[in-house]
Amino acid sequence: DIDPGEFQPAEDFAGSRPGFVFKMGEHGLGYYKDAPAKLDYDAGSKVAEAQDSADADEVRAGQSASENRPAEKPVASQSNVSSKPLPKIEFTNNLMFDLD
Repeated sequence: DIDPGEFQPAEDFAGSRPGFVFKMGEHGLGYYKDAPAKLDYDAGSKVAEAQDSADADEVRAGQSASENRPAEKPVASQSNVSSKPLPKIEFTNNLMFDLD
């Protein structure tokens, strides 16, 4: 038996249920208990520490901290923008109702 606090089978979505998410899962289609996302805060700080350490090693070796990093993509400048006007495109409203 499956604990109804963990999973409630359903053939169709019947609206939201507090604390549950509707999806296809290991027990089939239905409402599964919604668990909060687990974030690993230590992983982010370890990456930052490793980067700081690499920067310090580069400075000690006489290199700037950015010399060995890949170049960032250039930002589009205004000189790349065409001054030509855009062509007019025909549009016909085929909807049943006119839009305001």
